Amino acid sequence: MSMIGNFLLLPDQRLRALQAEPELVFEACEQGEEAGDDTFVDVDKAWHCVHFLLTKTAEGGTSPLDFIMGGGREVGSEDIDYGPARAFLPAEVARIAAALQPFDHATLAARFDAKLMDRLEIYPDAGRWSDYDPRSAESFGYFLEAFDRLRALVETGRDRRLGMLVWLS
Repeated sequence: MSMIGNFLLLPDQRLRALQAEPELVFEACEQGEEAGDDTFVDVDKAWHCVHFLLTKTAEGGTSPLDFIMGGGREVGSEDIDYGPARAFLPAEVARIAAALQPFDHATLAARFDAKLMDRLEIYPDAGRWSDYDPRSAESFGYFLEAFDRLRALVETGRDRRLGMLVWLS
């Protein structure tokens, strides 16, 4: 099994409805995945590496940069494969977008630390991060592209004043 990072933009009213009726969150996640529009991104298995590059941690970190693995509010207790989904309100999405602004490919590559990533067992390549060269699009482009898609989604959420649902599947 692989763990996929999923991010879905939703109107604030829809997020609040899911918090009131969390049994509907699984259905909302499925609908988001199927929509195929600019309100959903899956960053595949790159989610943990991107989290590390933003926070320099395996879990945790400083808000709002820890949004991939922390923050927001759990939506009920229903397990969406790897724990419950988490909801971020529109104002929180705007703070995430602002926090991501200083990050570009060079900044992310400079934060790459193969030894620390191996020691922290950063998914998906725990124990093999030394195989990657952050200066090479061929070996590191997968993670940079995931970051670009995620940042674009968060910026869309900020611009449209949407909230965001985050889950691992």
